[in-house]
Amino acid sequence: MGKNNIPPLEKGAILYGKHMYKIKRVLGKGVSGITYLAESQVYDGDTPMFTPYTIKEYCPAELCTRRDNGDIEMNGALADDFLRGMEAFKEKAIKSCKKESGDNGEKEVVEARQTVYFITERPTKQD
Repeated sequence: MGKNNIPPLEKGAILYGKHMYKIKRVLGKGVSGITYLAESQVYDGDTPMFTPYTIKEYCPAELCTRRDNGDIEMNGALADDFLRGMEAFKEKAIKSCKKESGDNGEKEVVEARQTVYFITERPTKQD
């Protein structure tokens, strides 16, 4: 297992779920995927409010590549391995969503771009 050399989603890329999430930057890369900082914008009257989120993308480098449009493409001979891993990633994320969130904020699982994303609200710093 080596370093994940899959190119990340571009800054400004959008994912849709409960909210519209806009990718701000990469937080890290691991063997099974990429973690991003994103934000969602909602309005309080005329005032925009931004909520930060962490998005974990399932994209193990040895099992897939990224197309120019941002979608993930499975490596043909390893498609079954990719699908099994993606299902396990999804199941773990769903279990995490079902736990009491308490102070952990919103969580959701989104299937998009031919893969799965686990989205969690980031705690904001209290002044």
